[in-house]
Amino acid sequence: MPDHAGDNYFGFGSALIESGKIYKSFVTNTEGRVYQIDIATGVAKAGALITGGVDLPAITRLTKKK
Repeated sequence: MPDHAGDNYFGFGSALIESGKIYKSFVTNTEGRVYQIDIATGVAKAGALITGGVDLPAITRLTKKK
């Protein structure tokens, strides 16, 4: 991961854990992105660019009601 300004959001909902990966947003000096972090290796990959603001206080998966 690049240097980032930290994480202002902690606790339930600020990260999504799924299939051995953690999805969490971080803000650098130039942009906000969601990162995919492999739990086993600690390797982080830059993902979705956050537009319309820089903070993403919660990440969740929505499911369609059957």
